[in-house]
Amino acid sequence: MTPRRIAALLVVLAAVVPYLPAVDNYFVQDDFGVVQVLSAKPAGYFPRWFVTPWMDDIWGYTPDEVRPFPAVTYQIAGVFGAGWPVPNHVVNIALHAINALLVFGVARAAAGLA
Repeated sequence: MTPRRIAALLVVLAAVVPYLPAVDNYFVQDDFGVVQVLSAKPAGYFPRWFVTPWMDDIWGYTPDEVRPFPAVTYQIAGVFGAGWPVPNHVVNIALHAINALLVFGVARAAAGLA
């Protein structure tokens, strides 16, 4: 295994391992409303979240937030069961690992490493 692959593996482990105990944690507070609203949206709804708020009126008002990527993670996880938190956590941990690898790549390029 090359040093670059070893470093990438260490980056992924550092991004994933601390969150593994949370994989089977249940939803808390407003998560229930968020899961209900976002998992019920059709798959083609994703582009709208770039220009409209991501929440409906579940709190008595519509927050002025545009958050397409968190919204789509609830949609993706909802395919496996909207009321089951494990897919939500696994999707987010996987995205965290991907982002860690992207940061690793940018850092390598900035440092001028091959």
